[in-house]
Formats: sequence, C-alpha cells, structure tokens
Amino acid sequence: MKTLTLIIGVALLAIQPLPAQAQRPARERLSLNADWRFQKSDPSGTEGQLAYEKIKPWVIATGNEFLPQPKPARPAGNLGTDIPYAQKGFDDRGWRQLNLPHDWGIEGPFKQEYPGETGKLPWWGVGWYRKHFQALSSEQGTQFRLEIDGAMAYATVWLNGKFVGGWPYGYASFELDLTPYVEFGADNVIAIRLDNPPDSSRWYPGGGIYRNVWLVKTGPVHVSHWGTYITTPEVTASSATIDLKVTLENNSASRANLTIQSQVFEVGANGKRAPIPAKLFAPTSAEVPAGERATIGSSTLVNGSTSDWTPLISRVAAASGAAAAAPRIAAATSVSIRCAMKSIESISSVLHPKSKIDRRSGDARSSGGASAPGRTRWSSSAHDAAPRTSEPA
Repeated sequence: MKTLTLIIGVALLAIQPLPAQAQRPARERLSLNADWRFQKSDPSGTEGQLAYEKIKPWVIATGNEFLPQPKPARPAGNLGTDIPYAQKGFDDRGWRQLNLPHDWGIEGPFKQEYPGETGKLPWWGVGWYRKHFQALSSEQGTQFRLEIDGAMAYATVWLNGKFVGGWPYGYASFELDLTPYVEFGADNVIAIRLDNPPDSSRWYPGGGIYRNVWLVKTGPVHVSHWGTYITTPEVTASSATIDLKVTLENNSASRANLTIQSQVFEVGANGKRAPIPAKLFAPTSAEVPAGERATIGSSTLVNGSTSDWTPLISRVAAASGAAAAAPRIAAATSVSIRCAMKSIESISSVLHPKSKIDRRSGDARSSGGASAPGRTRWSSSAHDAAPRTSEPA
C-alpha cells in the first residue's frame, strides 16, 4: 500500500499594484528555541502583583478574536511596568541559559510528600523566560508574530517592556502579534511569565515552555494564522472531493484585490513532487479591505489510479503588477505537509482509498472496510517534529 503526502500552500496574486509596504518577502517561520534565559519565582517584592485574578482583564482581551460581542476592552496603560523581569533593560546575564522545549518540573527532585498523584515532581510555581532577538532596519513593514506551541500555564508575554498578551490554558498553542512593539535595527527582548497553580491537574502537567516557539514574519497581506481549512466531504476508492478555505488578512493601509490559485501535484515514492500539476483548482478572487480579513473557498475533484492518490499542493504567493500584464511574484510561501504536523506553514495528512482522517491527530487511518469521508480542521499542533531554523519559501 502506497502512502502519499498532502502538500498545501496558497498563491495570492495581486490584481492591482500593492503598496510598497505590502510587498514584503515570503513568510518566514524561524525557530526561537535556542538561547533563552530562565529564572524561577517573581522578583523580590513583587510577589502576587501578577496573580491571574488581578490581571485577568488584560489577558482575556487577548482572545477577543474568539469571543462574541460585546468583546472586553483591554485596560488602558501598560501592564507590568513595575516588574523588573518584564523590562527590556533588565540584566538577565546571571540567569540560567537553556534551550526549549523546557520543563522545570521534570528536573525534580522527586519527593513523596508532594501532593496528589501527578508525578511527585515540583511542576507548580512561577517561572520567567527571556529571549533576545534582532530585527533589522530593512524589515520595517514586516509583520512579526510569536507562536508558542505549549506553555504551562497562565502565560503572560512582554516585548521590550510592553505587554503583548496572555494565554491561561496550558494545553493549547497560541499566537501573539509582536508587530506594534518591535524595535527595528535594535535588540528586542521577549519576556514570558508562567504561573502554574498547584492542584490544577489529575495527571502530571509539567511546567515551563514545554513545546517549540516560533517567530513568524510575513508581509501585511498574508494568509491568517491557522488560515487554511480543508475537508474531504466525499471520498471513494477512486476519487476525493477536496474543499479548501483560505482566510486572508490585510494589515496594510490599502484595499487588496487578490487572486488565489491552488494546484494538485503527484508526489512520487521518493518524496518529490512532479514538476507538472495533475489538477488545478479554479482561480478565486478576493477583495480584502484594509485592516480586515476575508475567507475564500474552492473545491476540486481528485481522481486516483488503483491504490494511489494524487496529493494536493497549493502555493500561496503575494504578488504585484499591472492588471494587463503578467503579475510579477514579489513573495511566495509554500506549505509542505507532513504527517502529524498541522500548521499554516506545515500541515500534514495522508489520504488513501478506504481511509478516514482521525480528528484527534490528523493522521489518516485505515477504516478496514468501506471508504468513509473525513473532515478535519488543520491548526497548529504541539506535536511538531524537531524544529527547523526556517520554513521553505
């Protein structure tokens, strides 16, 4: 039985010239796992100031995208101005140096007197992480986002002393927009505080930033975070209908008229895709006003031969050029899909006759009988493979 890989990307072609600030290089997804500084507990004299019940209005506003109206307003001012560990100028050279992922609980020691049946390890408490990175002067106009695949728990994040946002739930990945707080041509400092309460789990939850962390750079016009939605409403032994929805985000100051093009390629046993597409999605157009999002759907029927499938690849590219001329590609992002990796940059699924997609993992599993349709939403996963320094362009 042959297994093929589904590779997805999306190509965005501008119908009209985009502003210069929107014509940024392709999406980059860079690992931020290396060279963090770590310290347990809050600075002396500040204990309790960042307790969740005191800062909840700040943190809840981070999730406004997912909340119904009326959405809670973020309080005025800047949270944590009197917390030294959150400030850019704090000297963290004396802190412990480590690489992520990191779990301070697993480091021990084991003690029988620890409460509960959660490993008898000291996973609770407060911990701080700090990371320095450079933003080049030439990157002005680029969007910067922080993706955290797993942090236990009640995470609060600052960049250069400015509160960015927070995420209470330790078992979910999340994304924060760093763009308003980036200092170009200078050193930038991320500070992350975790507050893992005791008696909060029936099993060993761990403590710390226990999954990968990514810095994602895009142009102002780009595919949104977790912006691809794929379903296979009809699957038979010889064909599959593939529905693809792409959410576009326009953070530029001008309206963007875009065309989305997606293609299906066959991937050989050596893992390389064929140079010529086996199937084309019909091009779809979208007009995205400045500061807004738009979701565009398309569908295609993919035919297989005997026991093989032709996998899908979409390429997403931001482009500029006159309407009457062939567009010049200014930026391109390809999305490769590998098994159990589900994110905007790297999504994976295996489609095979007589298979269904497991909603929990995204893996295709044999049904052992008649074929069954599978539906899943692709999103960032805490179970990514070993981090790469950069995603392919």
